Amino acid sequence: MFFGLQGSNFSGINSIYTNPALVGLMPSKRSANISAVGFDISNNYLSLEAPFSLWNLATGSVGDEYRDIDGNIAWDKNWLKTDNSVDAISGAMNLEYRGPSYANTYGRLVWATATRTRSNFTISQMSPEMAGWLIKLLDTSAPLDIAEFASNSMDINANSYQEISAVLSYRVVNSKSLRLSLGGALKGILGLGSLSLQNTGVNFSVDGASSIRLESGTMNLSYTDNRLLNQIFKGVISGSLPNLGSICGFGLGFDAGIAMEIGNNMSTDLKNGVNSKDYKLKVGIALLDIGDVTYNNSNKNYIIDGTIPVEMSLIDPEFIAATAEGSDALLNYTIDYARKSGALKESSVKTTVSLPSSLQIQADYKVWKNIFVGMLWQQRVQLQGENTWLKNSSMVLVPRFEHKWFELSMPISSFHNYKEFGLGSFIRIHSLYFGTDNILSAFRISKYSGINLYMGISTNIN
Repeated sequence: MFFGLQGSNFSGINSIYTNPALVGLMPSKRSANISAVGFDISNNYLSLEAPFSLWNLATGSVGDEYRDIDGNIAWDKNWLKTDNSVDAISGAMNLEYRGPSYANTYGRLVWATATRTRSNFTISQMSPEMAGWLIKLLDTSAPLDIAEFASNSMDINANSYQEISAVLSYRVVNSKSLRLSLGGALKGILGLGSLSLQNTGVNFSVDGASSIRLESGTMNLSYTDNRLLNQIFKGVISGSLPNLGSICGFGLGFDAGIAMEIGNNMSTDLKNGVNSKDYKLKVGIALLDIGDVTYNNSNKNYIIDGTIPVEMSLIDPEFIAATAEGSDALLNYTIDYARKSGALKESSVKTTVSLPSSLQIQADYKVWKNIFVGMLWQQRVQLQGENTWLKNSSMVLVPRFEHKWFELSMPISSFHNYKEFGLGSFIRIHSLYFGTDNILSAFRISKYSGINLYMGISTNIN
């Protein structure tokens, strides 16, 4: 996310999320982020293939043949397609909220403080048979048959945390031909919610919509005490800091980077902020999100022993009542049922989630006056443990026109671990900006297997 913003010379304090050393080269003396939000949803199995584009939907130009008598879109379930060639289903949802942040320059030194909330939900290695049964379960008009299916390596993970950062960057070299900056960030991590389900051999048998049976193998489950979905997305929607009662875990993280600008006769003035766009080439490298968050007392850990078969009725009044109350009540009902059946075992293993570590390499070339071409390579790195929030790898080329009052760029990217191609768009009008990493699908009739958007407001002050 944020491909267009991160390459801009006017990203200000937002540049710390690419490389903490870049804030030491920002063209203004001070920078403040008011608010920014972005989200990305993707999967490899389900897609929406509507006979109109997202642009038609957003502008209200969908044809009357696709509307009901009240003028609303008459959604057809046949527009939802599945990819039958997929044998292992995966999907992800990422949300990021960047809260109030501020950076200030004192000669060669720049200090900054920043807040951010990140949430992630992933499913991997789910079998098409299980997904098909779940889809039919949600579709009340679809018949449910007796079926058996296995998702022996299925993982479901959800995590959300707030980070509060202290950033320092120092311009080591400040000459007419070279500016060199070093930067680092220390981050306090406040865990808001966690869920982890790892299946190792448990098979599922379903009797239509009447019951579901688990047998053989084992399944590991851990989750926080708090209401799950509320904690996973708290702070992203409201943009507020969590209260003390919402914090389930604690941790530390850090970033480190180096960046330089190369040019001829560049300004060396450090008094009132320098327009550092007088460089010819800017390059940088950074290692981000090294650390973890640990959930102790607020976390529950279980092992479900499939050698003791468990069969749960889906039409039992208690199950129906728990479903009506929400995800937290349903999860508690399922855990209690498995415990009473003798298949549930308590586990004392604490849950530690590694941060989404990545190696970032940046380059930016000034073509002419206000025209630049930037490059950002983001490679995910798994440095610790099995319970790791893995960041998507990507390679982005960003041609752009930028001015103090207006900026337009078209990020060209290979993203989602280099599996997808995207042509994005980013527009900034002074302090307000809006972008997407894949705008092509919005203007054409095509299949939609995900969506990506971001927007925000920030300002730079000399």
